[in-house]
Formats: sequence, C-alpha cells, structure tokens
Amino acid sequence: MYKHVYLSIDPGTSMLGTAINAINMNNQWEILHACTTNIELVVRHTYPSEQIMVHGERFFKNMACGRVVEKFADDWWVNDVVSESPYMGRFPQAFAALTECMHSMRNAMYSQNPNRVFHTIDPSTIKKSVGVSGKSGDKELMRKAVQGIAGSMVNVDWLDEHAIDSIAVGYSWYRSVWMGQSI
Repeated sequence: MYKHVYLSIDPGTSMLGTAINAINMNNQWEILHACTTNIELVVRHTYPSEQIMVHGERFFKNMACGRVVEKFADDWWVNDVVSESPYMGRFPQAFAALTECMHSMRNAMYSQNPNRVFHTIDPSTIKKSVGVSGKSGDKELMRKAVQGIAGSMVNVDWLDEHAIDSIAVGYSWYRSVWMGQSI
C-alpha cells in the first residue's frame, strides 16, 4: 500500500529513462521499477516509414515519448510525473529537441488526466540531491550515488545511465517536494 506513486523521467529523444517511485505508508521513498526505452525503436515499429519521411523523425520521436510516458502513467496509476528539465548548455539543438520532447510528454499527461501535475527539476538540483556536484558530468559518480541511496531496492549494475538518472529525478522530487527539504 502506497500513499503516492509517481513517474520520474530522464528525457531524451533517443533514449528515455523512466522510474516508478512510491511513497510508502511510513513516508519513505521506494523504487518500484526503472528502465530505459529506446525511442528510435518505438518510432520504427509504431509509425509507417512513409509518414516519417513526410513529417520528419523528430516529430514522431516526440510523439513516441508522449505515448511511452502515457503508457507508464496509465499502467502504474501514477499520481504525478516529474522530469529533468532541459539544460541550455553549449548545444542549442539538443535543448530545442528536449524542450519539444518535454512539451509532448506534458501534453500527453494532460490529455490523459488534467489533474495530474507534470513537475520539472533542473539538472544541477537533481545531482545535488543525490550528493553529486551540480556541475559534474561524471556518470559513474551518479551511478555510485544512486546505488547508495537506492540500497537493496534496485541493482544499478543492471541499469544504464538513463534509468539511473530517472531514479535520481524521482529521489530529488521526493526530497524537495514531498519532504520539503531545500537542496
């Protein structure tokens, strides 16, 4: 029995990390599921190649992101969704693509349930919440930090960087929103 179940996302137009998180009756955070979805495969196996040629692959990748998130939210009956927000670094094209991806996922969530809130958390806050420097790009540090937080709930050795990041997003939401801790 859980008080609250929510989906956390590491967004991407090629690989989408997702984790199902829960708050148990003792107000403790739990991980119920974590995985990475290959969005390119979803597009290739869902949409006709003729349509992809006409409308462009990026359009269908965004649609696929929305559909994947919608499916997880529906299957797990989540109360909320939280995603890492796009970061405007040295790659404006990546920022634009992630912003479109975020828009597609938010639209899918709203269409499915207008009362479900779609939260975002900036990348440096997520890193800090698990004990990694907000400026770090070291994926191995994130892996170790998430393993320390997750303990025996999940073996991160079997997860890739996207699933691990989605767990960190979920933990950051738990600390900042649910527990009201400043990070």
